[in-house]
Amino acid sequence: MDRKEIQQQRMRGYFIEAAKQIVKEEGVGNLTVKKVAHLAGYAPGTLYNYFTDLNQLLFYCVVDFFDDCKKELLKEMKKYSTPKEKSINLAKVYAQFFIENPKIYQLLFLEDLGIPPKEIIAEDYLPEVVKSSARNLEEYAKEKGISKEEVDILLGLIANSIHGNLLFFIKGRGIKMTGEDVIEKIIREVEYLLKN
Repeated sequence: MDRKEIQQQRMRGYFIEAAKQIVKEEGVGNLTVKKVAHLAGYAPGTLYNYFTDLNQLLFYCVVDFFDDCKKELLKEMKKYSTPKEKSINLAKVYAQFFIENPKIYQLLFLEDLGIPPKEIIAEDYLPEVVKSSARNLEEYAKEKGISKEEVDILLGLIANSIHGNLLFFIKGRGIKMTGEDVIEKIIREVEYLLKN
């Protein structure tokens, strides 16, 4: 990587970090080029030297936020030895991440950003968080003699449990529950799905 590429990456990083901070604190609806540029320490027009528009910048933020979540999960995975324990606690940490960061959840799962640029997110993009969960469930399946098809179904059901509960909690729909209540509910559901 030459100096120009290093400089471009550094500049992109300033804008990405600024945008992430605004999303976390104020939500994606309050994100503007002017706010991002001001927080990054540059003139608004400078942002367009590195991003075509705010949506492209937000796709970079999406990838970064998934990476932030992955780091939390990796720390937690080291604490557990069996695939079942890991699956239950991955669900817990994943849910906790979004309960503590509802505006990030809004960006990652509820905003329509259009089609992602291929240089940022490939067509077959799957966040590392999902890949880790799938690998862990595959280990669990080997222990329990579960087929690949059943692993795919389990992964889908666990994801539906987590995201359904998070959506109701974050959007304030349904029964009023605390974040701890939601996490306990998710853990019970994942434990139920994995009781073989």
